[in-house]
Amino acid sequence: MAKNDLILIDSIIEERVSNKLPSDKKDEVFEFLAYEQVLKEYDLSADDIKAGSVDGRNDGGIDAIYILVNGHLISDTKSSLLPKTNANLEVYFFTCKHRDVFKQDPVNSICTTLQELLDFSKGNKELDGDYNEDVFEKRDIFISTYKKVATILERFSIKVIFASRGDVKNELGDNVEARGKQIETICRENFSGCDAKFEFWGAEEILAAYRKKADYSLSLNVKECLSHGKQMVVLAELKDYFKFITYDDRKIRKYLFDSNVRDFMGINSVNGDILETLNNRKNDEDFWWLNNGITILCSSAIAIGKSITIENVQIVNGLQTSECIYRYFLKDERIEENRVVLIKILPCESTEIADNITRSTNNQTAVMSSSLRATDKIQEDIEDILRKEELYYERRVNYYTNQGIPASQIYSPLYLAKGYMALVLKRPYNAVALKQRFMRKQSSYEQVFSEKDDLRVWPIIARIMRKTDDCMSSLRGENCGDRFLHNVRYQVSFLTIASALYH
Repeated sequence: MAKNDLILIDSIIEERVSNKLPSDKKDEVFEFLAYEQVLKEYDLSADDIKAGSVDGRNDGGIDAIYILVNGHLISDTKSSLLPKTNANLEVYFFTCKHRDVFKQDPVNSICTTLQELLDFSKGNKELDGDYNEDVFEKRDIFISTYKKVATILERFSIKVIFASRGDVKNELGDNVEARGKQIETICRENFSGCDAKFEFWGAEEILAAYRKKADYSLSLNVKECLSHGKQMVVLAELKDYFKFITYDDRKIRKYLFDSNVRDFMGINSVNGDILETLNNRKNDEDFWWLNNGITILCSSAIAIGKSITIENVQIVNGLQTSECIYRYFLKDERIEENRVVLIKILPCESTEIADNITRSTNNQTAVMSSSLRATDKIQEDIEDILRKEELYYERRVNYYTNQGIPASQIYSPLYLAKGYMALVLKRPYNAVALKQRFMRKQSSYEQVFSEKDDLRVWPIIARIMRKTDDCMSSLRGENCGDRFLHNVRYQVSFLTIASALYH
């Protein structure tokens, strides 16, 4: 490791501490940074990353757990739309230490813990170790998800990440490395066909991932192009489109896909038909004859010969097609293939027009309506009213984060919905348990996001909740993790406002 890598990592941590991302404690900032960089290619929101934390007393040496199916985070098996075919299950366990060395004790601890947690023949109450409720909750999600997709698994991987500010290449002890190999063996013994990997992430690895920025300017090779003004309709070979939506390591570029439809990996009849079309190659049937194609919004598109350079790419329709093409070539990129896919490329600088296109192109399937909340008028209105006060409502996942807006000024829909539940509806205990799935049911959604309410309430809620977080963060002890805020912020904010109003 270059000696300056540690200096650079520490400077990033100091900057984030000053911005309270996610807090003003160095160890928590480092943990969040490690989760964020390891999971970067999944394009998770800050709330998603925080939700994976199990850090605190009785965590068994595990700081965070993430369960993903087909690249999508599973935080609640009741509301998640799981596939019925071709599942890829990935599970991440993290242990993070804000030290400049890799010690053996954390590896020993997580080794003992995983021997228990991965034994699904035992219930939570039968485990010998003492574990907190967050660990049990993640274990239950893991077990439930595994049982639901076990018979359709194409790939199953477990990654155990030990992150510190140390030097992986030169200062990793043999005993520590051997213990990591033992953990890989434990994973494989519990799950046949499991691809288990123990990875050490030090300052150099975290810094390399941090420097890897999302590239929204991409080139697409095409076979045919029809243009009308600035708009284009093109035919691109399936393999060229696969390269367009993937990194060099063949992982899919999640950030290209509009957040509104990302969770709909569960429209299985659609996926099944697309995969069948891809696999059943017929000489007299091209792929684009049987598929509605892809819609790309961008700021500009310039055709040079048979290549189109597209700026600020956002794929707003065709996620299912894209994922199926990705999975088709992931099995074997050397497939002899000359079929093409239809792609609409629409330069669009107006946010309103972009929202209309997104809504229209995704509104052809009734199930998708619950995922189109980001384009609802009330969501746009909340974003506008907050932005006037330099607060940013992230109705589209990572939209403002990717623009470099400080985390202290960004608010997610769920965060403000919980604040509304606590402060306006006067139900702070219900706010703690509120999940994303409440937005799927029209009645529960409109109870919180009502166009009848005065919009000026939303900036007030935002400031009260953030002020509560800041105060509680300054008071909490060293053993209280981020989950402490999640459990108490709503009651505290409610009682504080009630006391101020009635005294």
